[in-house]
Order: sequence, then structure tokens, then C-alpha cells
Amino acid sequence: MYQVINEICKVIKFEETPLEERHFIIDDSVLGKRGKKIENVSFIYDHTIGRSVLGFCIVTLGLFTGQGFYPLDFAYRFGSKRHPKSSEERIGDPRSISGQMSYEAKHHSKLELALMMIQRALDHGIRAGYVLFDSWYSWPVFINAIRSMGLQVICRLKDSRVLYEYQGKTYRLSDLYQKVKSRLRKDVQTGLLLARVLVRLPESNEEAVIVFCKGYQEPEDETIKGKKKGERGRFYFLFIPLFLLQL
Repeated sequence: MYQVINEICKVIKFEETPLEERHFIIDDSVLGKRGKKIENVSFIYDHTIGRSVLGFCIVTLGLFTGQGFYPLDFAYRFGSKRHPKSSEERIGDPRSISGQMSYEAKHHSKLELALMMIQRALDHGIRAGYVLFDSWYSWPVFINAIRSMGLQVICRLKDSRVLYEYQGKTYRLSDLYQKVKSRLRKDVQTGLLLARVLVRLPESNEEAVIVFCKGYQEPEDETIKGKKKGERGRFYFLFIPLFLLQL
């Protein structure tokens, strides 16, 4: 797969694209399956429909350059909860490619698989300035691991028990929002209420910017029956590299 990508990079003159315009994108999706006897098939929770389905979790790594999106790598995971009619779990010889993928699917988390794919891309000479992902991946250990590779992170954060240091004190995101919400100002370009806060990252001495955003609503391309509609006016947290906001 990387041999094909490297040939594409030569044709599109990938190296001429400025580093700050190249973005690795990490995402995952559930691949549903009907066959109960498919090798290693298991029940996976699908957050888009709010229930578990029989299938696999597919983690993918892509590259976006502003001119196009290119798939780079993928991995899959399966869970321990299986259908009564499913065959026994089978892990291949890790010395083969298929065996290695099945071994990783059982023994590695989505975060670990994503980091392994990013490192493989770097090892194959594919460089990017940023890594983009959604709030599920926004754990401090994951962010710090990516930054240790020399990459910057742009992501949505989730309000969890993670504490961020601001002006010498630590806060959860929701508590920090209450402290700085009076600083929300309407952004001319987006029309949203934004507030930028300089914080120190958990488990790290590095600083970064959290952007609080109020008034945004996710667009819905299609309506899923039974799915709760998003709330208008709720606030979101965006993690932005410090130097990016200084440009």
C-alpha cells in the first residue's frame, strides 16, 4: 500500500506542498457483518446508532493536503463479546502480515494502533505538520505521544476528569469554561462565540491553546431513525497548537 502511495506522491509532487498544509487524519468506524461464523467477528459498540453490532472496528490513517485526501494505512480490532454461533477466536502467526494484523487486533487498543500507523507513515518518508482527530482520541497520553514524534495536534476535546493547568491552578474543561466564558467574543469569519485560553498540558510541561466555541452545531447529512438530535448553542473545546494562533 505504501509503495502505491509513494508513487502517487511522485506524480502529485507531494514534497512541493508546504508542511503546514499536510494533515494526518485518524478516524475509526464500525464495519458491520452478517456472518456469525466470520473469523474473529465480535460485537462492537457503534456510537452512531447507540448500540452494539456484529462486526469489526476499523481504524484508518489518511493524508489530507488541501488538494486531495489519500488513504495511507488501516488496522482492525475485535472485542471479546462474541455471538454464540461464532467460531473460536483465531490469531495467526505474527510473522506473517495477516497474522500480525490479527495479533494487533486482539492485543492493541485503538490509540496504540493509531500511533503505530503514524510511525509507519513517518518511517516510509511521508511527513505532515499536523494530526487531526475527534474527541474520542483526545487523551493526554495520545496527544503527548504524537507531539513527541515532532507533530502538532488539532482536535476536539471532551469534558472528562482530565485536568488542565491555567494560571497556576488545575481545572476540568467544564470548570475552565465557567471561569473564562465572560471572554467569549463573536468571531467575524465564523459567526461563533470564541474564547482562547493558554493552558499547560496534563503529564507534560508544554503549553497549548484551548479554544472554547459556543453556538456551533454539527451538520447532519442524513437523519438516523431514533437518534437524538444535537443541541443548539452548546459549547465545544478545540485543542490548537500554540504557534498556529500566532501566525
